[in-house]
Amino acid sequence: MSTHNLAKVYSAELEGVDARLIEVEVDLNVGLHAFNIVGLADKALNEARERVNSALKNSGVKPPNRENRRITINLAPADVKKSGSQYDLALALGYLAATEQIAPFDTKNKIFVGELALDGRVRPIGGALSIAEMAHRLNIEELYLPEENAREASVLKNVKIIPVSTLQSLILHLENKNRIEPTLFREEFTERISTIDFSEIKGQESAKRALTIAAGGGHNVLSI
Repeated sequence: MSTHNLAKVYSAELEGVDARLIEVEVDLNVGLHAFNIVGLADKALNEARERVNSALKNSGVKPPNRENRRITINLAPADVKKSGSQYDLALALGYLAATEQIAPFDTKNKIFVGELALDGRVRPIGGALSIAEMAHRLNIEELYLPEENAREASVLKNVKIIPVSTLQSLILHLENKNRIEPTLFREEFTERISTIDFSEIKGQESAKRALTIAAGGGHNVLSI
């Protein structure tokens, strides 16, 4: 392994009801152990270091806290505030790619979102439909997200939704050892009949979009 490795994967940040593509760059350098996350990360995101460490260890790979090297993770663009735990999956994969503990895979057309439990399970996140909509808009082919969010995100038919239950199963999938079947759109979403059509409402675009996303994900809404 070289003394200087760099890897880049993609994740997403929620801005209201919109999602924004975020680059997760992982850089390894020779030096005393350090694990730093830069790029306007909030407290929940900085705590990802401990979740990622434990999840990787319990998935059978060497975690960052056993590396005698400087690990720097940059979330770009740097001027956008990053919050939440949905970056865990991308952080773990970026680290695995930088340390060459996973077979090389194409990262250009993939988005990874999901919170990691300490045992490597992938927990659900908020905003899955918004992230799927962004992937569709940017022509990104595959969206990897928690199994519990897959049904909601599958409304976007042109994006391949890959449901992830554990970090270990994702590693095996990306290495083509045990493929995960994508979640397909179910027509049951189109069978619900409503007497109100949002197209009849003039203006209020943000409110209509928020209600559409909430309906797609089966979430509750309080309108005031």
